[in-house]
Amino acid sequence: FKQHEFSLALQEIEKLFWSDFCDNYIEIIKDQFFNPANYTVEEIQGTKWTLHTSLFTILQMYAPYLPFISEYLYQLLYKKNHNIESIHLTQFSDAQAHKQYAADMQILLHIIAEVRKLKTIEQLSLRTEFTTLTIAAPMQHHAMLQQQITILKGVCKAQKIVITEQQNVTGLQKNNEEYHATVMVE
Repeated sequence: FKQHEFSLALQEIEKLFWSDFCDNYIEIIKDQFFNPANYTVEEIQGTKWTLHTSLFTILQMYAPYLPFISEYLYQLLYKKNHNIESIHLTQFSDAQAHKQYAADMQILLHIIAEVRKLKTIEQLSLRTEFTTLTIAAPMQHHAMLQQQITILKGVCKAQKIVITEQQNVTGLQKNNEEYHATVMVE
């Protein structure tokens, strides 16, 4: 801490927690908790595991800066699972094994950001439902997008999602009281 600018690291941790985790990940998963019937038990369990693991990792990152509260939260929430006396004695897991998931997540975040932008430009509530959301993406992303279709429907509030390779322009069309959106993925 004396030799390095520790505040820069803390800024990155705060950005990760508030922007990436709270603004994006929580937005993505909350549909699973509000509409569990749309998801399999395995999907919900996987989400709970990821939520638990992510929060633990974030708590580990905060530990050097907020030692007392991070220790308190560790004792309260994680010690029984990790069986290590203190959060300050835990080690980080290897995140490199999940590199492809990070690339896939960037695509999902891009789609969600574009949908939010379209709704904001048109002064629509983020809860406004699209009748159709068309995602124009290269073929190599189609299988991953198809696997995430239920989550995308929930986050983007789309009744139907069409995945195509056909190049379209990102935009929003209104037909009577129905909204049809198109989002491009590079």
